[in-house]
Amino acid sequence: MLIDRSVVRRVGREREIAPWMKLLALHDKQAYRHSLLVAEITGAFAATIGLSSRAQKHLVRAALLHDVGKMEVPVDLLNKPGRLTEGELRIVHSHAERGYRMLLETEMFSPDILDIVLHHHEKLDGSGYPAGLRGRSVRNVVRMVTICDIYAALIEPRAYRASLSSQKALEIMVGMSDGLDRDLFDIFRLLAPRWTNIPIGLLFLLA
Repeated sequence: MLIDRSVVRRVGREREIAPWMKLLALHDKQAYRHSLLVAEITGAFAATIGLSSRAQKHLVRAALLHDVGKMEVPVDLLNKPGRLTEGELRIVHSHAERGYRMLLETEMFSPDILDIVLHHHEKLDGSGYPAGLRGRSVRNVVRMVTICDIYAALIEPRAYRASLSSQKALEIMVGMSDGLDRDLFDIFRLLAPRWTNIPIGLLFLLA
């Protein structure tokens, strides 16, 4: 199964989305490429489990915007090859709240999108951030994007490590199962190996 990038292209060029993507790309290409990859995987996941076209586009919008708060985090911290200090980690973690505030001020985005931007690092066991939400406090739309975000981050090359195989990424995520929606993740595990060979770094949204 191939990922249909046409949905990501169309959504990424919407007038509410495109300026944010361009600004993110100018700030940090890695964060931009990651957002594209998360959006592609989220769109494929949503389509495969039978969500409506409208719901798919809504999730893709949120996935593209989920890390816009990284524009307010110094690039040297985002791409630091070594271990972050506690203070540096707090700054990096602040991107979720920063992105939420930035988008909230525009009064252009739905509560669902804002919820995903703010809470995409929350875990069902309360170990996530920024609010340490637990269980039902984490909505299903957030749970989906969280799974796709973690997987994308693991299969991408980062300054501090090489990219991981799909199999290795999924093994690591199995160890996070208390923090992830188990039903969604069980489905995702079956689908994700089909998306292993996803070329990233295609800056088509700036064209």
